[in-house]
Amino acid sequence: MFRMKWLVMFILLLLSAKGFSTPALGTLTMCVDHYPPLQILRENGEVVGENVAVTKRLVSQLNFELSFTKNIPFGRCMQWLKEGKVDIMGGVLDTNSRRQFAHLFLYKDVTIKQFFVHSDGPQISTFSDLKGLRIGVIRGVKHFKQFDNARGDHFNKVELLSLQAAFGMLNKGRLDAVLCTDRHGHRVIEQNSNFTNNIVASNYSENHDTQVYIALSKRSAFARYVSDFEKAAQQLYTNKIFAKTIDDFKKQYPQYYQQTVTTDKTEDSRKL
Repeated sequence: MFRMKWLVMFILLLLSAKGFSTPALGTLTMCVDHYPPLQILRENGEVVGENVAVTKRLVSQLNFELSFTKNIPFGRCMQWLKEGKVDIMGGVLDTNSRRQFAHLFLYKDVTIKQFFVHSDGPQISTFSDLKGLRIGVIRGVKHFKQFDNARGDHFNKVELLSLQAAFGMLNKGRLDAVLCTDRHGHRVIEQNSNFTNNIVASNYSENHDTQVYIALSKRSAFARYVSDFEKAAQQLYTNKIFAKTIDDFKKQYPQYYQQTVTTDKTEDSRKL
């Protein structure tokens, strides 16, 4: 038995010396929707994006791999994460309710939120200008604290499944404004000539620091490794490896940062 143990150890050392990689310890399922450039479901079946790149970087640090869902709306992804039907998500903001069912690992600090209006709609320059308005948002999405925690009678928040649907309602006058990340709002406008002619960014946006996280379900089988995830994520964030991973993705896929329509045809649907 002793001799066999040393033989196994010798073989493992020999394989390592010859450059053989250690098999992955397991595969986490990441819930994704199509939301360039954060998450992109390409026509060839490949899944890429900023959120995907940083999540892959984190799990690979622990010798895990990733698999992906199909195009699932953000709100449903969040519910599946809560129920443990998926293991992990990227592009998540921090709230007390989310910390009840997920471990959060910081990777990014800044997100700009923009209010979009019809060209002949209300003028929005400050938060107080939102009073009484019908504002479209993506279901399950968090934006910034003053908006998320506003009294229910300050404005009417209308939750929808996709930005396309929200901007469609805004274009028809069924909403007064739409709130989303600035880059994604402009992209949806540019993809539809009716929106381009009728919808504009308001004067009001929120661009203070907004921390963005990777979320690991507490019901995931991989949650038992949470201390390892926390340590690895802290190192990757502190050493700016997460930031470099995003920069590398931008260099590899510049087409998703151009102000043009991409060849991906799947509908946008979220964020944060």
